[in-house]
This record gives sequence, C-alpha cells and structure tokens, in this order.
Amino acid sequence: MIKEVKKILKKSMQLIASIFGRHKWPFLKGQLLIIGYHRILPLNDPEYKKMQPGMRVEPDTLEMHIQILKKYFEIIDLNEWVERVKAGKPVPKKACALTFDDGWADNYEYAFPVLKKENVPATIFLVSSMIGTAQKFWPERVTDILIQLKSKKYSIIGKEYLKWLTDLGLTEKKISNLDENMIDGFINQLKMLPDDKIYKILETLNENKNIELEVTENEPAHILNLLQIKEMMRSGLVSFASHTQQHLRLTMVESEKGLEHEIVQSKAVLESMLENKITGFCYPNGDFDDRSLSFVTATYDYACTTKKGWNSTKSNLSLLNRVLVHNDISNTPSAFESRVSNLL
Repeated sequence: MIKEVKKILKKSMQLIASIFGRHKWPFLKGQLLIIGYHRILPLNDPEYKKMQPGMRVEPDTLEMHIQILKKYFEIIDLNEWVERVKAGKPVPKKACALTFDDGWADNYEYAFPVLKKENVPATIFLVSSMIGTAQKFWPERVTDILIQLKSKKYSIIGKEYLKWLTDLGLTEKKISNLDENMIDGFINQLKMLPDDKIYKILETLNENKNIELEVTENEPAHILNLLQIKEMMRSGLVSFASHTQQHLRLTMVESEKGLEHEIVQSKAVLESMLENKITGFCYPNGDFDDRSLSFVTATYDYACTTKKGWNSTKSNLSLLNRVLVHNDISNTPSAFESRVSNLL
C-alpha cells in the first residue's frame, strides 16, 4: 500500500514539474540545458542487463527525448554555443546540447542513427587510450567477475580477493542471489576506493586462470574505433571532446605530472588521432578539485561536470552543469520533462 502511494505521489510530482517546469518558461534568455547520456542500448541487447541502470537509455527513449526537446529548445552543438559566448555573439533563448560520456561503441550503433533521423548535433567525450581497443572500464570488468562468481563456485578466487569482497559486504550468499541492483550498489561502494587500488586488484585477478577478464574473440568491441569516429565526424552532426586518457578520477590523481597526462595529453592525443581541434572536456565521475580545474581551464574552452542544473552565458565555462538521464527515470514524456525542468 505504501509503495503504491509513493508511486502515485511521484507520478503526480512529475506531472506538475513537466507542466510548470523551467523548460516551458517563455521569458528566459541565454539559457543552456546540457543532457548527459552514457550507453544507448535496446532492451534485448546482451549488454543491457549487465550495465548499471544509471548508465543506459534505450534508442526509442532517446528518440522520444529529442522530439520533446525540439518543442522547447534549439538543439545546438555544444562547441558552437561556447564559441558564441566567448565571442560575445547572440545565443538562443533556450538552447540544449546533447552529450555522451566515455565513447561507447553503441553510441555509433544505436545513438547515431537516431541523431541522423532527427538531424540534431551531439558531443561525445572520448577516453583517448581506449579508442579502438578491446579494453573495458573497471565497473564492467568487476561486473563480469561477479557474474562469473554467480555461475561458478565462489572459491575460484584467491583468499585476498575473497576477503576484499567480504569486507565490502558481498558474501557468498549475496553472490548467489546477485542481480543488477546489487551489482550497481557494489560498484558504487568500490568508488570509495582509489582507482589505482581497484586496478591493482584487477591485475592480481588477471593471474587467476579460473576467471576470464579479457575480451574473447567473439565478443564485440565496447569502445568506438577510429573509423566509426571519423564517419560520425563527417556527418557534421557529431563532435568529439576529451574525457581524459584513462578515465581516472582526477581528485585521486596525486601528482601534477599525472594530472597533466590525463588532462593535457589527452587533448594532444585526440587531436593527432582525429586530425581535428579538441576544445572540450568532461570530468570523469564529475570529480574535480582546484588542481584539476586549473589544468582544465588552461587547456580547454569548456568542461562539463555532473552537477545537475542549467547554464547561462554567465556560467563558468569550465564547470558547466548537466542533467544526466537514464531509462528508468526518463522513459515517459512527463518523467523526462520533469527531469529537465530543474524542479525535480
């Protein structure tokens, strides 16, 4: 009964926000809404259920989003909006920019056709060292391990790693009842640890022959390759920007040299690979501090955070707000409009 009441209240609040939200205000000037996506996957894709719920949007949902955004905004390339602001030129009263983090191959397979169909621009933030490789981000590697643990015996891993899992509350009993919400919660717990510690544990596990960490020959690539990137560039609809070299959380990078490698060198690598100027940046996990902000401001024209909100011509271009969406919170028009309204 309580759950049903909560659902009714939530839908009512969404409806109110979708009707009276900021996206419908007629008197706004110089406003920019940036929508943030990660993976675009259909429900029947094998990767769909392996991904954290907060990372995925279905292609039909993306198309619905764009059609709604067209009613209230001028959808603009983020680079163009920034260039206009820096040059003191007029910008739309209400503009919207679409962004995709990490450079997933499904952005080409499933998002790009929607962008072409709706004829709207977007920006994809690339992790330079992963382009055209069979690498996976650590959350996907951890997910693979957990799925294997559920299907095999819990004892296939070493004692050190077993203790590490247990300390984080992931017992053998929980593994046997593993679902996507448990995986999501475990990955969020892991984010409390430094990246280098997580990768060190994964490297240790790599020596365990009972666990398959590497991509198999028949497994499709998860990250965009250079041919896909250049095809999207030629369309005139998709621009690209930096998301660091290795997707390290910048607040956990201790040395200045490390920050320079992630922030500055990623720009140089991308410009060489793409033969195109790179002017934008996105903070991995939305994490930044004074040190990383200083490097970013000196290197790029703009940078996106994960802080929810809209932007104006007076916003700090190195700390642009975004509204991140995923399928569970945006799969109906009222739910999506309430999300972008800045009221919920």
